[in-house]
Amino acid sequence: MRHVFARLWIGFACALVWPAVALSGDGGFATGDLWLRVATQTGTPFGALVRVDALSGGTQIVLPFSAWHGNAEVYEAFCYDPNRDRILVYGTLSPPPFFISKTRVWAVDGKGNATETPFAGIALAPSVDGKLYAALNFTPILNYYDTSDVVHPLLNAAGTAPFYPYTLGFAPAIASLIYDAPTHSLLYAVGNAGSQCAPITGAGMSAIYRLNLSPDGSRVLSQSCVTFDIDGALFGAIGGYPMGFSRLPDGKYLLVVRGVGPTGTPDSFADRMLIVDPDSLATAVFASNGGYTEADFTNAGTFSRVRNQAVIFDPNANQLRAFSLGSSGVGTDLAVGAVGSVLDPSGFPIAVERAAMVEIGPFEIQNHLSSSKTSVSIATGGTQALQLNFGAQYAGAPYFVVGSTHGAVPGFVVNGKLVPLAMDNYFQYTLVNPNNGVLAPSLGLLNGTGQATCNVTIPAGLAPSYIGLIAHHAAVVLSPALTVLEASDAVSLRLVP
Repeated sequence: MRHVFARLWIGFACALVWPAVALSGDGGFATGDLWLRVATQTGTPFGALVRVDALSGGTQIVLPFSAWHGNAEVYEAFCYDPNRDRILVYGTLSPPPFFISKTRVWAVDGKGNATETPFAGIALAPSVDGKLYAALNFTPILNYYDTSDVVHPLLNAAGTAPFYPYTLGFAPAIASLIYDAPTHSLLYAVGNAGSQCAPITGAGMSAIYRLNLSPDGSRVLSQSCVTFDIDGALFGAIGGYPMGFSRLPDGKYLLVVRGVGPTGTPDSFADRMLIVDPDSLATAVFASNGGYTEADFTNAGTFSRVRNQAVIFDPNANQLRAFSLGSSGVGTDLAVGAVGSVLDPSGFPIAVERAAMVEIGPFEIQNHLSSSKTSVSIATGGTQALQLNFGAQYAGAPYFVVGSTHGAVPGFVVNGKLVPLAMDNYFQYTLVNPNNGVLAPSLGLLNGTGQATCNVTIPAGLAPSYIGLIAHHAAVVLSPALTVLEASDAVSLRLVP
């Protein structure tokens, strides 16, 4: 058996070719972390970008903003772009060398370093080919930025003029946008355009469009549209404003929405999390999150693959709440009192802080690798158990787990499968040293249900210089001919004090 493993390992290692200079994601992000953009934040004079560990709820203020431009940041851009390995966020900063305040869309890395960009829009959506699509404020067209960050209008099917999605000619102030790779389309939710794709009926406060793109992504070939009303039979409730898409494990999407009614009205009990089918645009309730104070103003949320739950921002309690599919009630408390603030920069109380939230992750979810631990202390050491689950169709097949300390992007493709790791020295070490003391058993056979466990072992007493190091690991399934049959997503591990 040892000789079989040796042959498989040598064959797979030889099948990989990497450049002399290591490819590095270099963004400093941990896959699975949650990032929250809040308009006000305790501990800073103004709003901030806050990193949240999805499991523990531990928080870190990564980037304080230098000015407060009202409580409307949620209407501006906020997303994670896997191509650039940066968070794109609208806000006011005073960057060196001149320290002059600028309100822009900034590209921010995991350490809080910000670079000014030319991007603009109320919603941004990166695509797998490097484009960045932008919905515009009160402008009934969409733009896209190419890989050189040059802006172009998204054109109609003939390529003769900008594409206009609205039949009545007016544009939204609130929108959410995401690129769907399997259908090569944009899902576009708008907050004040329900009457533009269906007659005014008293329902349909909001609408979801699917814009089917040309092969090069520069034109809209066709579109479809549905309206939705989250408040249903709750008479007098107002709601449905889209606050952000995120990907679900089954290929559908979570859309977090909000209302505008005060606490105690039906808006407090309306569902704020919808499932959106990208093929039919049908909507269903993910979880019933009404009933807690200020549920009517829930305005940020995302699906967490680490928790396998939806996580939303509760602005009244300055915390996050996690909900499983089909659940109801107040959810599971997370980051209690650690995100947001009850006071604006002038010291006046605010009951409805606006925000936006994303999870660091890829364009598509593979669901083959997971762990119940996201961090290990260098003082005490510990083990992260990586759970491989490729399904019974791969029972008995060989697997290989490799790692990187430079992120999960850009990754590399083997036999048509993306292995989401940056190639660096640690990657090469795990490649040529299978089943080593840090990562074992990294080379083995899946069991009868296509599952296995590989442990990442961190010894106690590492030097303080290791604090903050982020390692990512991913797994592949190999055929007898040493081709990669499947690849997992990356799972991160952060070293903490």
